[in-house]
Amino acid sequence: MLYMPSQECYLSFKSPSNLSSTKCLTNLSLKYVNVNGELIEYFLSNCPNLEQLRLYWLEHTDNLNVSGPLLQLKHLEIFQCKFLESLEFCAPKLVTFMYFGHSKIRLSMGSLPLLSELDISASQDHQATYALVPFSSYLPQIETLKLSIWLPEDYEEIP
Repeated sequence: MLYMPSQECYLSFKSPSNLSSTKCLTNLSLKYVNVNGELIEYFLSNCPNLEQLRLYWLEHTDNLNVSGPLLQLKHLEIFQCKFLESLEFCAPKLVTFMYFGHSKIRLSMGSLPLLSELDISASQDHQATYALVPFSSYLPQIETLKLSIWLPEDYEEIP
């Protein structure tokens, strides 16, 4: 079941009086909610201490830009955001990137000098190797690389 925040909920996050309460936020997990990329980007630009961002099963997020001059993000996880078409990120402190979703996503990245763990997963109808091309220049610095294909229990044949 997905939850759709009301317009008042969006506005409460963006009000100046509530903004100060997000300054200490270090970990943000959004699961099964309908939020757009604009609200996620708002959190990224207004939460200077945010180190972990987890996005699971988001429905209205189609394009996402994870960047900013003061971005402290170290861990980014994206899981089954089925309408996500493009992900652009420049996170100089990013250490871990995990993605499970469709292979039609356009990945564009800037400098990732600390990236050391890459975990890319796909369902049985997609190949997990699609992300190796965008990340190919970072492979020499990757210490942990995971490529996975998720198969249902009753799946009899591995493609």
